[in-house]
Amino acid sequence: MSTLEETSELSVRDQILQNQEIIDDLNTKLARKSEEVKIIQQISTEIVATLELDKILDTILASMDSVLGFEHCMILLTAQADETKLVLTASRGYEDSGIGVEVPFGQGVIGVVAKKRRMMRMGNVQTQLNYQANVRQRMQEAEGSDTVQEIAKLPGLAKAQSQIAIPLLVQDKLVGVFAVESEKGNAFDELDSMLLSIVANQVASAIDNARLHQQEIERSAQLDKAVDDLSHLNETLEAKVDDRTAELSRALEEVRHEKQLSEGLLNRMAPPEVIPAMMEDKLEAAKISATLVFTDLKNFTEFASGMEPD
Repeated sequence: MSTLEETSELSVRDQILQNQEIIDDLNTKLARKSEEVKIIQQISTEIVATLELDKILDTILASMDSVLGFEHCMILLTAQADETKLVLTASRGYEDSGIGVEVPFGQGVIGVVAKKRRMMRMGNVQTQLNYQANVRQRMQEAEGSDTVQEIAKLPGLAKAQSQIAIPLLVQDKLVGVFAVESEKGNAFDELDSMLLSIVANQVASAIDNARLHQQEIERSAQLDKAVDDLSHLNETLEAKVDDRTAELSRALEEVRHEKQLSEGLLNRMAPPEVIPAMMEDKLEAAKISATLVFTDLKNFTEFASGMEPD
């Protein structure tokens, strides 16, 4: 066998070995991804089965770490009071959780994903972040620091190289944004994007249901409070009516008692025929001709006390 033939045979053998290594690697990755799909299906079942928002968020972030090996991730939800902003609601893998940080639509990668409602997968993140920081610095120097809007301070890796952000959509309704980052370059491939998109759809539905359920609980609590307040008001009004009725009854009884006393006193001082007119204040003055006789009798008061006026 010639040297050329030996070299050719060796090259073919090497190529076959290389191809076999590639095939074995692909089979390994495929088996891993198949297992990940099964686990993700289980995760989806868990998060859809509950209406507790905190449990849903904790489950999905923990699963990203344990199943896919994504240690740094966060979920931002649309603000209840302002649907043009996102609020960081849950995060994992960061020293500063950043919970409560607001991100306006269109600001940064996550804000752009929320505004355009399309997934973004990026490599060389650090280069782009440095570029953005440089641009902001130049704008501040040119226009003054007070005229440049500060970028929301989200938690993040100091040496992030890859990032993927996926909108959480329920039909046309934006629920929030799910973001994952890594210090590895090009850490997210097409299959990762597909898997995360599947998870995002399930997460969006679960979050939307949980928020609607929470709103119903709050409405029910408000309704119960309104009913209790109305019942208390009715009881208060009834008590006030009862108190007022009792006061009027007492006043009427006092008037009747005073009237009886007045009538008894008048019976001793005036003829019975005149008393009704006196009580009703209907006495009229009249001029008459009369003869008056004044006498002074001894013991007259004692004498007249038991006699009729005439």
